Amino acid sequence: MIQNSNGGVAMKVCVIGGGQAGFQVCESLVSKGFKGKLVLIGEEPFPPYQRPPLSKNYLSGKLDRDRLFLRPKEYYADNGIELIYGQRVDDINLKRKQIFTSNNSCINFDKLVLATGADLKKIKNLDQCLNVHYLRSLEESSLLREKISKDKKIIIIGGGFIGLEIAAICLDFGLEVSVIEQADRLMKRAVPNNVSEFYEKYHMARGVNIFTNASITEIDKVKNDYYLQLKGGKKLHGNVLLAGIGVNPNINLAQKIGIYCEDGIKVNQNGLTSAKDVYAVGDCANFYNVLLKSHIRPESVQHSIDTAKVVAENILGNPSVYDTVPWFWSDQYDLKLQIAAIGNEFDATKKIKYSEKSFSTFCFNSDKHIATFSINRPADIFISK
Repeated sequence: MIQNSNGGVAMKVCVIGGGQAGFQVCESLVSKGFKGKLVLIGEEPFPPYQRPPLSKNYLSGKLDRDRLFLRPKEYYADNGIELIYGQRVDDINLKRKQIFTSNNSCINFDKLVLATGADLKKIKNLDQCLNVHYLRSLEESSLLREKISKDKKIIIIGGGFIGLEIAAICLDFGLEVSVIEQADRLMKRAVPNNVSEFYEKYHMARGVNIFTNASITEIDKVKNDYYLQLKGGKKLHGNVLLAGIGVNPNINLAQKIGIYCEDGIKVNQNGLTSAKDVYAVGDCANFYNVLLKSHIRPESVQHSIDTAKVVAENILGNPSVYDTVPWFWSDQYDLKLQIAAIGNEFDATKKIKYSEKSFSTFCFNSDKHIATFSINRPADIFISK
């Protein structure tokens, strides 16, 4: 604990992770009048910034870099937040409540929040000299933006949200685009069949080459070009090779200090981990949702914001639980796909079509409405939530 100016004892909260979730914990505490000490530690060499535009408006050049940042630097000092970025947390002593960073600093805390996010899945057994692009950080998006402004052909491994958002941007840049998806349809883990089919036709009508049920048997790099061979003999050529094959929760630090993990850092409805006074939020947190009566770990901005708000309230001594409906969005071309769901196993669907570019699919399980997938129809998502 630290001393207030009036002689009282104030709480010191440390947040590890400078992404949306970590920032939101601090912002929520400040907005609710928190009077203690706040420390926000981020590993990247930037203040907290938005990640969704990295594969959308920032990559396309429609959004300036300065507009990515969640707040100007002055915000943190003005609101009593000690912002430490460009530093990695190497270890934590839970008994002594101390954090040890990569510059050999030791930081004490009373309450700790783990907002360590997620790490990109990498293609296994791939020669490092191939220089495959991935997209998770501001630096990676900036590098990719420079590449696609100069090159002519890109091959994207992965037909999920990230891969397809990048495909749409690259097509607007005039590149020849090929998407390789191992599953039998696009975005299979996230959307029903009719939504997959719609997006496949929409991309292909604009010139994207899509290969589903596809596996790569060989990748060669000759000078600055890539040559891929697919099972069955199909060969592809590109100047840029990008992989968007998903993420894993970043639980390395939590596991190192003995916190229980299961598909992320497992926490209760208040955000508490198995360790006293330690919380987890965002992509790394497998959070108990009282509405769904189950643990969930959606990788979305909304999950980060909602769980961070719950944890901030509990730190302030205001009992709060995670009880919101998870939702997500993806921008591709002039299409905005929005998803609200409390389950992904359904036995019936109903589609309502409003126009060639707008429809909603409502999903049911035992006659209970459990999910809505809407394209250019935000009203349906609002009502569903």
